[in-house]
Amino acid sequence: MLNAIREAYLREEVSNERARRAEHLRQLEELQRELETKLRDKRNLENRKEEHELTEQMWKKVSAEVEQTKVELEAQPRVEVDQPAHVTKRDNTAVMETLGAGFGGFGLVLLVFGIIFLALRPIP
Repeated sequence: MLNAIREAYLREEVSNERARRAEHLRQLEELQRELETKLRDKRNLENRKEEHELTEQMWKKVSAEVEQTKVELEAQPRVEVDQPAHVTKRDNTAVMETLGAGFGGFGLVLLVFGIIFLALRPIP
């Protein structure tokens, strides 16, 4: 009978220990969820901070460009027209001279190769 009482007591202790561990596990899971939420909120806050910094940098660049453009608009024109532009007729003699020189050079190269060919061919 003493063994039965001891066995019942031990079973109750094991049952209580399991209940305590289950409660402890539930609390740990709840803490884990809270930490994940806080971590997600922290990441969102960091992302927003980065976006804010990028927006601020872009705003500074755009503001500087607007100021520079205002100054340029108020400035005097950089170029003045002395006389109106007019089109001149192209002289064809320069083109003809260039083509003549090109064909002449090509003919000279052919002449040199022809002489070399004739000089180096075997005599029958």
